[in-house]
Amino acid sequence: MLKLKSAAALAIAVFAAPIASGQAAILGPNVAACQADAKQAAALVVVQGFKNRIGTVRVRAFPANSPDLFRKEGMIDRVVVPTPASGKVAVCVPLPRPGQYAFDVRHDANDNGDTDASDGGGFSGNPKMTLWQAMMKQRPDVKDVAISIGNGVTPVPVILNYKQGLRLGPVNTAER
Repeated sequence: MLKLKSAAALAIAVFAAPIASGQAAILGPNVAACQADAKQAAALVVVQGFKNRIGTVRVRAFPANSPDLFRKEGMIDRVVVPTPASGKVAVCVPLPRPGQYAFDVRHDANDNGDTDASDGGGFSGNPKMTLWQAMMKQRPDVKDVAISIGNGVTPVPVILNYKQGLRLGPVNTAER
């Protein structure tokens, strides 16, 4: 199983394609769905604000009207990629049809599969979250995270937030 995960990570890295702006590579197993001529509904989740460049990045997609928004049960897709050493991180997520969707991102800095104090996270729409809300596992309101996705590729910017003392927010020295 470990060899299979390593092979998948290598395949993702090898098949990464440049974003039209030339500043990042499109990552994930569905790169073709986010090419410039793509007709299928897809989100290009562009993640910025990394505290460090280790571990993995996980992007999950949800229908915005789901009663299980940001819960495993309501997830449409989940893409996990190794964190690149530099540059923007853009993860392609194909979607079943145009509509309202929401996305969450986790930078699993120690790549242990669990959310812990060293990890960063964010949501589509970049809502402000307090440390208390994160500790209580409160989710942002759908109106703050819903994104309209049409046919073709829709960019979805997400800025990561990390625990910093008694607050949660973007890292000031982070690469944007």
